[in-house]
Amino acid sequence: ERAEYEFYEYSTISGLSDSQMSNKRTLLKVCDVLGRESRMIYNQPLFFLYSDGTIEK
Repeated sequence: ERAEYEFYEYSTISGLSDSQMSNKRTLLKVCDVLGRESRMIYNQPLFFLYSDGTIEK
C-alpha cells in the first residue's frame, strides 16, 4: 500500500495593518489559569494579556 499525503499552501499575510504593529503595548486584562479576570494576587499563576496580542505568564 502507498501512503498519500495532501499538502496545503497557506498565505503568509497576517491581515495586520501598520497601525496595529506599533511597539506600544498596553495591558488589557489579567486572567487566572481558568481564564477568569483576576486582580494581582501574590504567588498565583496569572496571564497578562496585552493589546498587541502577546500573553505573558
